[in-house]
Amino acid sequence: MLVNLYPNNFSFDSFLNISDLFHDDCLLFAEEVCGMKPNPDQISLFRDIEQPDAKVTIRSGVGTGKTGAMAVIALWWEMVHRESKAKAVSLSCSVLKKNLFAEMKKWYARIALNPSFELLASWFEFTGDEFSIKSRKMKENWGFHLDSAFRTDAQKLAGLHSEYVLQIIEEASLLAKRQDVCDTMEGNLTESEGNPGWARQIMAGNPSVNYGPFYDSHHTKKDNYIAHHWNSEESKNVTKKDIKKFEKQF
Repeated sequence: MLVNLYPNNFSFDSFLNISDLFHDDCLLFAEEVCGMKPNPDQISLFRDIEQPDAKVTIRSGVGTGKTGAMAVIALWWEMVHRESKAKAVSLSCSVLKKNLFAEMKKWYARIALNPSFELLASWFEFTGDEFSIKSRKMKENWGFHLDSAFRTDAQKLAGLHSEYVLQIIEEASLLAKRQDVCDTMEGNLTESEGNPGWARQIMAGNPSVNYGPFYDSHHTKKDNYIAHHWNSEESKNVTKKDIKKFEKQF
């Protein structure tokens, strides 16, 4: 790959030095690069997504830090894995922008303010529905994209050909009636080209229905997943005052 395809200040040596440190260690990236102090649930998720070909499913209450953890995972994936591809899918792109993308921008801003990693941050940017390497010629080969799970044609969600493939499915309960979408996303996990172990997926949401792929991932198909249950009442991110507020709302 020609150097001039990358940002003007891009240094392979600098990138490799950072990648060597954090390539296999999402937790270390969260703590050292993002400055995060993860709670026990988040630590468990970071360790699980490090596993080869990990398929993680999270049923979660409100306010547990789930979205923040997935945002850090997305940044880890893109910022230390060369020419990686990732996709986040939910009810709509606007939902993802409001939640996941907002969390990504928050943690990215902290990276940019860290003198040890400000150069790393300078190589990437947010534009529209994507977070990618800061190069028009490389965006298609190295970037994180948002997409809607309710496209008429589920096949438009296909096509993550890369050595590093990550998928995040938010509000996964809402896909209960879209088996075609789930099948297409499952197919993407076979596309980590020549790099076994580096196609990974997270499904997350509130357990609002008792059928569909997300429900099955915690029941009839749970042996195919690393299952998490993040309870708001047990989370260190949620106060007693928050719980009382949630009880009134729901």
